[in-house]
Amino acid sequence: MGYKVKVNVSFNTHTKQFFIPVGEGDKTWKWLALVSAQRFTLQSPHGILRSREKRLITGTNVQLIPNELYTTSPKKDTNGNLLYDANGESLKEVTNKFYHPEHLICDSGGECLNGDHEVNVELINKVGVNQVGAPQFARWAFVAFNVSEEKAETRAKMIHDAANEIEEHRLMLEQMAKEKELREAAMKIFEMRQKMKDQLQDEQRNEELMLEEWGHMTHGMTLERVVPNMKEQVKIRKFFVENYEPFAEVFKHVAAVGADAGGTATISFMEFSSFLKESKIIEGTNMNDEIQRIFIESHVHDAETQGQVTLQSEMHQHEFFIGIIAVAVFIKIRMKKGGRSSIARARGARGKTVTHSDALKEVYNERFVPYIEKNLFGPAIKAALGTEEVLLLYQQHDEELTFIYNMYRDRFESNLKRKRGMVEEEFENVIKDARNKDGSKLLTDKAERRAVHELTSKEVRQAFGQAQHDSIADADEMRAVEEGGRNKHREYMTYSEFLEAIARIGAAKWEGDIDGGGDGGGSKKLKPMGLFVKIQMAIEAVCRVLAMDKNKQFGR
Repeated sequence: MGYKVKVNVSFNTHTKQFFIPVGEGDKTWKWLALVSAQRFTLQSPHGILRSREKRLITGTNVQLIPNELYTTSPKKDTNGNLLYDANGESLKEVTNKFYHPEHLICDSGGECLNGDHEVNVELINKVGVNQVGAPQFARWAFVAFNVSEEKAETRAKMIHDAANEIEEHRLMLEQMAKEKELREAAMKIFEMRQKMKDQLQDEQRNEELMLEEWGHMTHGMTLERVVPNMKEQVKIRKFFVENYEPFAEVFKHVAAVGADAGGTATISFMEFSSFLKESKIIEGTNMNDEIQRIFIESHVHDAETQGQVTLQSEMHQHEFFIGIIAVAVFIKIRMKKGGRSSIARARGARGKTVTHSDALKEVYNERFVPYIEKNLFGPAIKAALGTEEVLLLYQQHDEELTFIYNMYRDRFESNLKRKRGMVEEEFENVIKDARNKDGSKLLTDKAERRAVHELTSKEVRQAFGQAQHDSIADADEMRAVEEGGRNKHREYMTYSEFLEAIARIGAAKWEGDIDGGGDGGGSKKLKPMGLFVKIQMAIEAVCRVLAMDKNKQFGR
């Protein structure tokens, strides 16, 4: 049956509207412009009975040329209501300033075929010239009718400039639509922010958490043996307060590397040693004895350890912090002094005294920061979670995600009895059941991995561990600590931690969009993918678990 496009054709002060058949849209924009000009010309009155009608054009055999072609749509206010002028006419706004004359309507004008937008064609009956006598067309007409080789470069530049303008206009409209959506959803965003407050960046809470960790670090003589000078301890405490979030992020990342007895709440000797070598904080094969010494001497003796520390012991976060200080002292002070025990007045290469706080800062800047930038996306995740766009995205899927969280947490009778959060195994079951848009598994078996990057069980553990907030948020977490000891709450995942873990899964899973181009040898290139898109894809993949069992009614 085909489509008809609504075209407004204007010449001087006259405008006519036509509905021009375009078949399936397999005609070019240049064809549409020329047909519109012809239709307009044929509207000139003919015959004795119509001689008194107002003529649209003057003179005989006048040829009208399309000079501009663009599209418009009805203008609306922020509530979606149509706007009108003083005469009651609907206001219009330009939606696309340029369509390539040789492109098909169906390829770039779907909104016109559907009747959402109107095409506007402006005609001229003569072409102006510049000072040197060259014809002066509008951009669209220049591209449409100047097809000679000598005009190819100018034509190409005009097309390129037009494409940039269109993209800028599209981004502006997208931003306006996004701002409108966020304004309308302000209350929903506020409610979601309250649900996720324990996962969002909070400098005051980070300071309180670090001061609590510092209290554990100063218990006994462990820290004092590493940093005897009290003034240096004060400087180090200040540095940890300022950088608590990255230090804690690294600890959680390292703690989730292996499936050791301590789970994701503590670090084993192997994990500690691997981290120091992978981050290149300590280099060389002859440093194992020093790493063992630092690991053991960084433990704070309390009722749990009862003074018995071995290489099979587990390191808590505050002990990891002490261990990092001890490593910094070793490589920046002791090694420079040839391993002598007196380190208080050790000097650097330029004769400047290297203090304990200086050593820590140097190790942090030289090794910690590059390691974080290469291996961790936690800071970016934390920043994204606080944005209105991501909060609205979670709110739109809140009902489904809440149901999934409760369904997997309460799946086993033993879990129902404990009435606590989701454990690591249950979270991994969620990810195993999650599906990509094409139906493939989010977490695949080893034999099934074929994509550029596939999610691994290690990355699922890391998402679980790194999503854990350090503060005790509710009565369930308090009960876990009272029954199981300090950090026991980190073995369970609250709903807000579940939401952050999903975001981390998205960041780990997708490196970018797969570009069909490549280098001709069968390889595939990756185009950058925004973090918002990755989080959105992860949320949608998790929500698809509800469709796996058709007999399972959502919300029941």
